[in-house]
Amino acid sequence: MKKSIFVYFLYFILLQNNLYNQNINFQKSFILKGYIQTNKEWKNCPEFRFLYNGKETLNDDVGLFSFLSDNKINEYSILICKNIYPNFANTNTIDNFTIKLEKPSKLYSFQKDTNDQGEIVWQQQKEKIHENKNFTVPPNCIIALINPKYVDDVKSWKEVKLSNNLISGPKIILKENIDIQKVKREAAKSLLRSLDIVIFHEKIRTAKRDFTKKNNVKVYLAQNK
Repeated sequence: MKKSIFVYFLYFILLQNNLYNQNINFQKSFILKGYIQTNKEWKNCPEFRFLYNGKETLNDDVGLFSFLSDNKINEYSILICKNIYPNFANTNTIDNFTIKLEKPSKLYSFQKDTNDQGEIVWQQQKEKIHENKNFTVPPNCIIALINPKYVDDVKSWKEVKLSNNLISGPKIILKENIDIQKVKREAAKSLLRSLDIVIFHEKIRTAKRDFTKKNNVKVYLAQNK
């Protein structure tokens, strides 16, 4: 009896310590948070796959997605495409990823800056990639496996004031006049097409946390293991 009580107490202490360490890791990390803007009449956002620095995640039903970073992010890019393809340095080592240049794709780059009021802003630029025959996915690039023909524009997401460890990521604006059923079918196909890519990426866990300074909005965020 005493042994079972001791084992239970030890398990409780270890569990509490693990939760504490997870919270410390979360507080020390930075979250790159992005958003898919859809037609307001849609009840929820179709599920798409996102890749970033060896990690993989899906957006939630309101279109939010996030990635964890141990370092501050001062610049990043986002590639909109149907699929990516690995280039191998040798049999077992991936050198980088590329796309089929004959297929539609869009690449946007973002760089952190400050305006005259001292506020953080993100300068963006649409890149020309189809002229580069040797194009490879650049470092620090979010890969959104979405059919580019459904994307109207990509901008910095700045409508919400984020807490200190949350970084305003891209807002992907889908076209208003597209049929949601077509988008859902395309999204399902995209998830299947990308199954051979996700084996090279680690799926990230999510946790429901406060994400505005007023603490009245809760969303799912990436978290450490």
